[in-house]
Amino acid sequence: MGEHPLGAGIAYALAAIGAGAWLLVLAWRGMGPQAGDATARRYFFATLAYLPLLVAGLAIDRAMA
Repeated sequence: MGEHPLGAGIAYALAAIGAGAWLLVLAWRGMGPQAGDATARRYFFATLAYLPLLVAGLAIDRAMA
C-alpha cells in the first residue's frame, strides 16, 4: 500500500469514519427529549470502545504495510 502523509491508511480511515459516525449518531440520540440514563450509559460505553477501534485500525494498517 502507498504511504500516506500522516502515516495512516485506508483501514484507519474506515475505522475513524465508522466509529466517529457511530458516536455522532449516539450523541444525536442523546439530545432528544426522551434521552435518559440509559442513553447516557450507552454513549459512555461507546466512548470506551472508540479509542481501541481507532488503535485497531492503525494496527491493521501497520500489518498491511
